[in-house]
Amino acid sequence: MGAEADEGRLGVVFVHGFLSSSETWNPITSLIAGDPALERVDPLLFDYESRLWQPDPRRRIPTLRVVADMLKEFLDSQTSGHRRLALVGHSQGGLVIQYCLARMLGEGRGKDLARIRRVVLFACPNSGTQWGAAFRRGLLRGNPQERDLRPLNEEITEARRVVMRDIVRATEVTERTCPVPFAVFAGQTDNIVPPASAQDVFPDVSVLPGDHNGIIRPDTREHLTYAALRRHLVLCLPDPPAGPVEERPAPPPQDAPAVAAPAPAPRATRPLHGGHTGQIRFAEFTPDGKALATFGAKRPTALLWDMTHPRPTGAALTDAQWRTFGRQVTHAVFSPDGRVLVTATEMRVGPAMYAPKKLHLWDTATQRPLGEPLQVSRLAVVSGLAYSPRGDLLAVAPAASPVKLWNPVTRKSVRTLRHTFGTVEATAFSPDGRTFVAGSYRGGDMRMWDVDTGRPDGEPLVGHTAPVHTIVFSPDGALLATAAIERTVRIWDVRARRQVWRLDADRRDPVYALRFSPDGRHLLTGTSGGRVTRWDAGTGERSGEDLLVDSVVKAVGFTPAGGLLVATGGTVPRVYEWNPAPAKGR
Repeated sequence: MGAEADEGRLGVVFVHGFLSSSETWNPITSLIAGDPALERVDPLLFDYESRLWQPDPRRRIPTLRVVADMLKEFLDSQTSGHRRLALVGHSQGGLVIQYCLARMLGEGRGKDLARIRRVVLFACPNSGTQWGAAFRRGLLRGNPQERDLRPLNEEITEARRVVMRDIVRATEVTERTCPVPFAVFAGQTDNIVPPASAQDVFPDVSVLPGDHNGIIRPDTREHLTYAALRRHLVLCLPDPPAGPVEERPAPPPQDAPAVAAPAPAPRATRPLHGGHTGQIRFAEFTPDGKALATFGAKRPTALLWDMTHPRPTGAALTDAQWRTFGRQVTHAVFSPDGRVLVTATEMRVGPAMYAPKKLHLWDTATQRPLGEPLQVSRLAVVSGLAYSPRGDLLAVAPAASPVKLWNPVTRKSVRTLRHTFGTVEATAFSPDGRTFVAGSYRGGDMRMWDVDTGRPDGEPLVGHTAPVHTIVFSPDGALLATAAIERTVRIWDVRARRQVWRLDADRRDPVYALRFSPDGRHLLTGTSGGRVTRWDAGTGERSGEDLLVDSVVKAVGFTPAGGLLVATGGTVPRVYEWNPAPAKGR
């Protein structure tokens, strides 16, 4: 297609596997061609040479690195007419896709990946394949593609580490990061790439009928493989226009104090010197705004800051072995009183990835561990974490596993919250601690549970079409605000279990921080472009002028006096503080 292609169309790049060709996709592309639900989908077949051996001494079999660079050129030159892309790989093709994405990030092209809305992998040997290992090594001696399929291949492992850290777990679009959802499928009877290798440590995993080749040969639209692929492709298509949904929530009482929108100048700007040597990956304010925890993006440094002083309150956090973090922190939450900080770290590629996953609990006054780490999962990494406002429960969501509620004092599991989401990505407790909400990594649906019984509370909240990465309640628990990778922000009526507003935010400037004002009348959003916007929670409209800061907004909080706090994550991280807005009539 040309450069003037309709922005509403989706280009789907299919990448075949080892000893195969683009013809392997014929069963799927023929079904797409006759499917009204996918009439805006354009299949784009990427082909490369893959054979047992090369008899012509003047030619060679390309390595996966060479094939990945070919795919990179294919994306640049053959898909320029598509503003939206999905990448679909089978077997070795999934490794080609990951290698290509890692190469592009290495070139500082993270922003070019923003048009890739989803990656779908079928029977991809993410951890390598041992099938016929001795036979392959003897017969295919010198075949570079066969070497790349072996377990613990160094180049492939490094590429997958980049993909997991800077794509799957990324939260912002930068030159070196870009969040893209991955959907990973294993074959039910596949003995070439067993589920343990196909699923690996990805958060959104599932199993489909068929062996290694049969998994991508659906014969009808009702076949589970095609139904699964269609579901993911539909999620990549454009959303309906933004605007109000159904009726507006009831207006606040007339005698409620009206608060004008802020247009304040910053009262204080505090550079975060004294610990971090680079950008902040994410940050977290204590509930009362008196302290801030920041976590380094490059060096795995975790620091605590007293908001009354310009320097950290102590040295970088250390684990029970008196070593600084060897892995980056992926999740962190404070206890309601701010005395405890709980951290989870990313997985480590290699044998350590199969070690039990643990949480560290820290005394924020001493920066020392509180007892031994809490073992929360045998294999799965932590994908969601929340601390109950009552202080009695810690919700932990391991990837592809039920949510567990733990007692942070006794270190015992209290209750299990079961779901069908595959993997939970975002979590939150209601202000009274009686309700827990979690968002699905697959499609963006959310569900609520009664914390005391562990039972689902009402029907799922449906609206987002991509993973929800942030969930916050209003102080009175009446409203829920969510932000998703699809770059939309929505406000929900908790009691009615329905969406009331989808905010008219700039889709080119993703929202990464959400916070309701202390009175619950406004929602503040912070974006990757350093913009803080105040929204009227009762009308879904902007309220006042936007506040601009130096770089991506990592966290939003409030001082005890009600002043607005904003933490940024630039090369020189800063905290901005604004005075409370004066009360005025409208």
